[in-house]
Amino acid sequence: MRSTEHIGIIGAGIVGLALARHITLHRPGTRVTVLEKENRVAAHQTGHNSGVVHAGLYYRPGSLKATLCRRGSVCSGTTARRTTCPTRRRASSSSR
Repeated sequence: MRSTEHIGIIGAGIVGLALARHITLHRPGTRVTVLEKENRVAAHQTGHNSGVVHAGLYYRPGSLKATLCRRGSVCSGTTARRTTCPTRRRASSSSR
């Protein structure tokens, strides 16, 4: 049986859009509406992101920040390859 739910998400930043995508993929038939006060998505903090995936090199080895940066870097690379999203690996600007 298909769902008759209708879910509203406030905010079309990365979190709101990721949530909307997750719901549409994992709850077939659920209607999702994303509400955004601006005239474009990612108009605030998400839009100010530099697009850099940090490797965690600047954090104490074994710290939570270092661990999460490394995990995020691996997950980002895996997702990019799976979805054929173009990426570029570059050295840190401080290592040049």
